This record gives sequence, C-alpha cells and structure tokens, in this order.
Amino acid sequence: MKKIKNKLNSSSKRLTQDSQKFNKKISVLIPVRNEENNILKCLNSVLREKHIEYEIIVLNDNSTDNTANILNSINNQKVKIIQGEPLPEGWVGKNFACHRLSESATGDYLLFIDADTEIKEGGLLSAGLFMENENPDLLSVMPEEETKTFWEKIVIPMLHFTVMNFLPIALVEYAKSEKLLMSNGQFMMFKRESYFKSGGHKKLKNKIVEDVWFGRLIKQTGGKVIFADGVDIIKCRMYSDFIGVWNGFSKNLFPGISFSIIGLINIFILYGVLFVLPLLILIYSLFTVNTDLIKLSVINFFIPVIIRILQAIKFRLSVIYSFTNFIGSFMIILFGINSLRILRFGRGSQWKGRYYKESEIK
Repeated sequence: MKKIKNKLNSSSKRLTQDSQKFNKKISVLIPVRNEENNILKCLNSVLREKHIEYEIIVLNDNSTDNTANILNSINNQKVKIIQGEPLPEGWVGKNFACHRLSESATGDYLLFIDADTEIKEGGLLSAGLFMENENPDLLSVMPEEETKTFWEKIVIPMLHFTVMNFLPIALVEYAKSEKLLMSNGQFMMFKRESYFKSGGHKKLKNKIVEDVWFGRLIKQTGGKVIFADGVDIIKCRMYSDFIGVWNGFSKNLFPGISFSIIGLINIFILYGVLFVLPLLILIYSLFTVNTDLIKLSVINFFIPVIIRILQAIKFRLSVIYSFTNFIGSFMIILFGINSLRILRFGRGSQWKGRYYKESEIK
C-alpha cells in the first residue's frame, strides 16, 4: 500500500521547491447536509494550505440544522457556497450534491471530501504531488480515523482489518479487472478530464456506495485507480455515537456487497470463524481443561489480535481495543442483518432524514 507522505514534514526549503513544482489548481468540493458540528473544522483545515492554488466549493444540501447560518457567516474569497436544490427523482442526495459541485469546479483536479474530514496542514500539496508523480485518474485514501467513544473504537478498526487483510490493495493499481478495487468517499481526487470522461456522479446517481462504484467506473473507461495510505494528509471522525455507527454501517453494508445474500452469508461465516468461534472454543477449553485445545485456541485467538495491534499502530488507532475483535465482529454481523432487513423488508436505508429503498439504489 503506497503512502502519501506529508511534504510539511520536509525541510522548509524542500517544501518551497515542491510547491513551485506543483502548478495545478485543486477544486476542493464538499457536499454538506446537517453538518453544523463539523463544517467549520473541515473548512479551516483546508484554508491552512498556503503553498498552492485551490478553491473550495461547498454545497448546502437543504440542511435542517444550523449549517446554513454557519456557511453564510464565512467571508473568504477562496470559499464559494452553493445552495442545494430539491432532490430529483432517482438521485441519492450526496451524488446529486457532488454532481452540482463538479459543474462549478474550475480546477485541474477535483477533490471530493466529506464534511467530517480535516485536511492536515500540507495535505493538499502532498496529494497534488502524488497525483503528478503517480498519475492516477482517481486517488482515494485510507485516512486517520478518529475514534473517541466505546463503539467507535470497537467497530471502526474492523474496516481497516477487512481492507488490509481481505482486499487485494496491492493489485488495485495494476489489475484491469473492475472487481479488484478499493476507494473511499471520504477522499476522492480525480483528474478533471477523467472525472467527466467517466460520466461523473450523474452516471452513478442512484448508487448509495458511490465510492466503490466510482472505482469500477474509472476502470471501465480505461483509467488508473490508486488506493493509498493517507494518514499523514487527512483525518476523519466518521461517527460520534452508537446511533451514528449503527445507521452508517446499516446503510452501507448490504449495498456494499451488491445486495448479495450469498455475500452476506460469507461475511457472517468469515467474521464468525475468524473472531467469534476462537473465543468460544477458548472458553470451552478452559472449562474442560483440555490442554491441547487451550494451546490451539489461544493461538487462533491471538493471531488476529497481533495483526490488529500492528494495524492500530500503522493507522493510529487504539491498541488496547485490538483485543475486542470478537465484539466488533459480532456487531458487523448485526449490522449486516439490519442492513438486509431495512433495505429488503423495511422502509429503506435512512441517512440524514432521507430514506432509500433497495429498488431505488440498485
């Protein structure tokens, strides 16, 4: 997995030289809906960038909280505010917002970020130089994920474990197959021409996991996708409480595996066998005082823990919660069941006051 190194960590002379080499303009595009607690931190993080040319365009997607008032109070020439329109039939809200943002963008690179992200100082320049040096049509990253509450620390690291151990990250850049990919909607940076050549968000207007579909779309049009380690350039706090974790994972899990029942069963088996079953066997072996079984179950229990610890260090996550794999795995199984329930049999997937049924987002 390639790492984007933050140029701010270099000497000031090197930083000046790098900024002089980079003469492209970046459009930072931020769709916003009910983000009163995040949007100012996000904007201020981008505005720290002093070394390159960029613009920030924010679309207020009909927020019902105090987001509009916060945006209206911003007085900075680099920030442009767009008011959202009523959501057209057949569109997912975020995709329509991003589509409209792309229409206003003037940069050589289009960078879509979520409002709950923060670009680290020097991060824009580092990402721009990475685009120039590696030449991807789409660059997406694994950010530093902030986790503060109990359930965040339990569940969020399971994403890293899954991505790093079960997905062929090293092959994403080189494989032509559209099935071998990974991309993350928290940070998606496109060459301008590649974005519009692919058809953009309009092509994926009803996809609720548009980041995954975008990777496929770019590859279908002959483009190159890179998924990189971005902990040095961006951080994100995905959810702030259990309800957010529950709704977010329930929204994305079943669509993320293309609404496949077989895929869902495979996830249940995978997480159950790897994380839940070893703990149950360990408990059983301790009660039955089966020495051989205790040794085997201890090994099976601690191998994933050791892997989690190494990944926690790499991605700046809590090390102590590496011992809670079995809880996180059990929660993933519950999220999967709930995702299936709400999309196939319920009102639909809910996000920020909007509901999407399976038939609408397939």
